[in-house]
Amino acid sequence: TGCDYTTPQAFLDATPSNLVTADQQWIGRVRIGEIVLTVGQVCAARTTDPTRNIILEAYPGEGIADHANKLTNALFYDATKGAAIRGNQLAALINMSAAAYSVVRGLQLSNTDASSSSVITATGTGSVVEANVIRTASAGTNTVIVEVYVGGQVLRNTVVATAGGGIGVSVSYASDAVVEANTICATGAAGNFGVYTDSSGSIVKNNMIFGFSTAANGGFGSNVQYNMASNASFPSGSNNLVS
Repeated sequence: TGCDYTTPQAFLDATPSNLVTADQQWIGRVRIGEIVLTVGQVCAARTTDPTRNIILEAYPGEGIADHANKLTNALFYDATKGAAIRGNQLAALINMSAAAYSVVRGLQLSNTDASSSSVITATGTGSVVEANVIRTASAGTNTVIVEVYVGGQVLRNTVVATAGGGIGVSVSYASDAVVEANTICATGAAGNFGVYTDSSGSIVKNNMIFGFSTAANGGFGSNVQYNMASNASFPSGSNNLVS
């Protein structure tokens, strides 16, 4: 109510095809409450750079981190506590893969019953996904909750939760991606992998990973450090605490 656009898709469609030429940064802000989607929100190809880019975020003061009881609220999807976007069995709830340097922050994102889909796909070079609560229910074995496919991406300070099955975070072909300071958990039936990567250059540090059959799997290198996990399954790295 009272917003410029009715859906994130309408906002994404309105952004210029070349933000560098337009010399603009577009910021879409989601108000408190829940947007329920029937189709995934996909950003078309955009020419961007680190300062002329697309940002999708919670409206100031209306994100889950702004709630009056933020210090005692459960860190789980709850649309009454802040700006939220939800879909059901969508291929991807939010797909920013064609917009490099995009930012998604401060939001609650949920794709329920995601048997073969993801909640967020942010594969544009230099993209940042931070300070979100991202969850799915009833995920399939190889469902990826958050997909990171190319280098220069950052996933940080985010809760990534699956109520059963799936892979928490997949880092593929991303030699310098950073996954740091996240809570990655399976809260129902055990998930498959907490973090999966086929890139030895990825940085995975300061995360809490629990509830998965395997906390971390794939081609990790030495940059896997200071993580806490519920099982002893880090294939490499140092200073990781397991129980």
